Amino acid sequence: MSALASCTECEQPTPADWPRCGYCGAQRLLDHRGFVVGYRRYAGFWRRLAAALVDVAVLGAFFGAAYLILPASQRPELAVLVILTALLYPLIVTTWSADTWGKRVLRAHVVHEDGRPIGRGRASAREGVGKVLELLVAPLLLVSLVLMARGRKQAIHDRMAGTVCVRGRPAVLPRRF
Repeated sequence: MSALASCTECEQPTPADWPRCGYCGAQRLLDHRGFVVGYRRYAGFWRRLAAALVDVAVLGAFFGAAYLILPASQRPELAVLVILTALLYPLIVTTWSADTWGKRVLRAHVVHEDGRPIGRGRASAREGVGKVLELLVAPLLLVSLVLMARGRKQAIHDRMAGTVCVRGRPAVLPRRF
């Protein structure tokens, strides 16, 4: 018989080796050694959409100001920088802190499907490969939106990388570079 852990969401006892709470379904969170550090509910579509909009607003404000300040001859270079930043920002920030600035404001973060902190490989698969595929292949984006309305609220990029997005601040940060 496995040890019991108390769910931090519903305060009911749940076997510690179960990946989700047996009562409320909250995701189990583990530290790097595999010990239970709490439980969190899944972040839904609207919270994740709002977080993405916050990220776009922050980066848009920064690059919008740069666009106004720079002379017209340097604006093509700025466009290249915007594209590179849009691709690298979520990858680097998620690898470093398990969230982006938008997710931090809306209190959500990314963990491995079993509750462990994500590593560089999973962050790369999720933010790099998964999201770029979703953006390049429009039907995948629509399928992803439908999938986020279900059970664990995993989009295609989450399923590809073996991750879930949960509410709250990270209980344990990913291993840093």
